[in-house]
Amino acid sequence: MSSKLTRDQEREVASQFIEILVDGMDIKTLVGIVTDQMTDYYESCSSIELEEEINNYDDELYDELVDNVTQQYPKQDPANNPTFHMDQAFANLDKEDI
Repeated sequence: MSSKLTRDQEREVASQFIEILVDGMDIKTLVGIVTDQMTDYYESCSSIELEEEINNYDDELYDELVDNVTQQYPKQDPANNPTFHMDQAFANLDKEDI
């Protein structure tokens, strides 16, 4: 049944279909979709736009997030980690061995 709809009617059909789809989704699926859409949006922003968006949400958040990603954490060096070899040994055990 193919009918000629006006653009407004097509939008209404699409809107109703979207409502049916969303009503049938669980929270995990909805969160996944929103996360993907927001990731696409914010990754397409320029550096200035991203900073403005974050500052509009919370004045101090951008600086905090920049600090989070620029802090220099020491890499895990087996020589400086006394439990490294023990951790590897436990990771290599089969569940049957425990």
